[in-house]
Amino acid sequence: MYHRLKASLLVVFLTAAGQRASGQAVSGSIATVMAQKEQIAVQGARSAAINEENACAAIAACGINPSALACTLAPVSSMTTICLNTGQGEQPACNNATCSNLLLSYDQSNIRLPDGVGVKKAPAPNPGAVNARLRTNYLQRDICVQKQLDTVYKSVVPQPSGSDIPDFAYYGGASGVFRIFPAVAYDQSPLADGSGVQCSPSYDPRRRPWYAGAASQTKLLVILLDLGPFLNSPIAFGTAAGVTKLAAMKAATAALFESLRAFDVVAVVTVSNSTGAQVLTTAYGQFAPVTTYNVPRVDKGDEAIMALDAAVQNLTAATSGTTDLLSGLTRALSVADFELDLGKTICERVVVVLTDGLSLGNTTAAGLTAAVQAQQLRRKETSVLFFSVGAIGRSAQSDALLQQVSCATGSVWGKLDDFENSLLSMYPYFNLLAARSFYNPGVSNQTYFTQRYTSPSRHVDIISPARPVYDGAGNLVGVAGGDFSLQSTLLRNFSLEEVDAELNSRITLERCSNVTLSECRLETIRQFSGYTCGTSSGCPAIVVSPCSIATPPQTNSSVTVLQPPQSSPLSDLLCCGTCALNAAPLPAPTAASSNSTSGGGLSGAAVAGIVGGSVGGLVFMLAVIAALWCCCRRKTHPDGKVRQQGALRPTGASMNGPAAARASEPARLSRPFAEVDEETMMNPNRD
Repeated sequence: MYHRLKASLLVVFLTAAGQRASGQAVSGSIATVMAQKEQIAVQGARSAAINEENACAAIAACGINPSALACTLAPVSSMTTICLNTGQGEQPACNNATCSNLLLSYDQSNIRLPDGVGVKKAPAPNPGAVNARLRTNYLQRDICVQKQLDTVYKSVVPQPSGSDIPDFAYYGGASGVFRIFPAVAYDQSPLADGSGVQCSPSYDPRRRPWYAGAASQTKLLVILLDLGPFLNSPIAFGTAAGVTKLAAMKAATAALFESLRAFDVVAVVTVSNSTGAQVLTTAYGQFAPVTTYNVPRVDKGDEAIMALDAAVQNLTAATSGTTDLLSGLTRALSVADFELDLGKTICERVVVVLTDGLSLGNTTAAGLTAAVQAQQLRRKETSVLFFSVGAIGRSAQSDALLQQVSCATGSVWGKLDDFENSLLSMYPYFNLLAARSFYNPGVSNQTYFTQRYTSPSRHVDIISPARPVYDGAGNLVGVAGGDFSLQSTLLRNFSLEEVDAELNSRITLERCSNVTLSECRLETIRQFSGYTCGTSSGCPAIVVSPCSIATPPQTNSSVTVLQPPQSSPLSDLLCCGTCALNAAPLPAPTAASSNSTSGGGLSGAAVAGIVGGSVGGLVFMLAVIAALWCCCRRKTHPDGKVRQQGALRPTGASMNGPAAARASEPARLSRPFAEVDEETMMNPNRD
């Protein structure tokens, strides 16, 4: 089943223990070195797929092992740790912006969660409320199921030698859970209402370039917003009480912007009784291309994306009347039909419709169906997804209408009913995008490599390889990835120009999928939203494990809720300047040793760091372990600002649409160096 995850390149394994320990690039071509480093993603994806296959057992085991669910590290006194200076061996003063010492553990991984998302205790079901769907179970599920990744990570992630910058492995679940190895100390605190816990700082893998690039193809995304008069009502009971449907719709749109991958293009169409159907237009035109080779951020990065998001956030709902959703959909489909000359093939054209369905008036299923089918005749790569906004107050009649359209057009319907984790509510969208890659050997059998970018915490250029992970029915469950520094690998033997040329060649290998998803496959995607079209007869692949993320949410959970830890806060675990560790070093590992070591007796203060050497072809490491405390002042971080891209200026005041997109688009395949804020997992205290 998992042959699709096998590498298409010749894989050169890091079999020598000395090579694993040193973390240095071995001799060979750039492709050979990258084949070695991509094992972080390849082996992680394979292991994650196996873990997914055994999800039910993992969830059951996790119920009696709540320690597996921590954001923090284990108690410091029980860890095998290294106090690493990520400024490549420098020991600057605490007021120096390059001060980047961190306490890492090669004994375990740990997790982070999206902003505002916590893992909650299971509430009593409240009919119609979002809490009754218990989407928090998915967070607990991903934390439990992929804890076993630690085993493979210990074998493929080398400990750094000397001044080398460490490699990292990580896994992003479709629920938003992020797992990283080696573990980095994060804070874990109770939610304000006492209903569970959250990790700090936040991190959402679904909004990162390695995740988006591995789990989707290039696309033109058109978002249709129904601004009917009922959007000012609450989205749900419980934790989302007081949050309006309009606010949820705006937040979901911003989240979709930030989940785009390099080379994507996005546009927004609105429809209401007061304005009719219209395309949002900014100073950059109707189309906002992703030009930073990173996921766009609505507060920094791609200026066209920022302008479009600002326009969305300023939208208001109609005060009365009904919405002609057909006119809005027709306009959105026409926008999706544009030919864009952006230097990269648009593989998919996707229209996402957000509506509460309460003001559709005379909108009919027949009219919507005819519009979608006409577009699909012109471009078979067009997909349409309908999302009903709100957990309460939706019209069952309009839900049924949109479901009917989705069934007649090979489309998908879902519910945007989770304000705190909207990308989880929109899982059918990500699952549909990933499904085409799953059936495309030219995409699914390749490791996706990001562009080189600067890690603001480590102050070095890094590259992230990543691979998607699917369950037995082909549903996306997450992305396995990692990163490695160029200074400690490729730049020791090759120039930046040679590295960029290799990355460019990998871009040209990406091919578009021309697969039309079968009804059997679409039915598995629809299951998440609690409906099917009844077309699954004769489809054995429709059977999905009850423990899969693709199944509808349940009203109970066997997973133990996360508890606040009894360990040192983050400020005590971060180091500045020299880390004072009172631990004795262990003997150097032999060739048969694993990357992690176990404790020895305590002695006087030991010098922090890792000292590597090579004797007779065997690399020896001196690791400082069993850290008791890291005594230093909390370091002062820079403001986290990065170089902004140049403005995407239209050539004429009235220019918009595809002409503006062409005029504003830089040369794509030159891959200029992008100093972007990676919202890195290695910089937890950055403002």
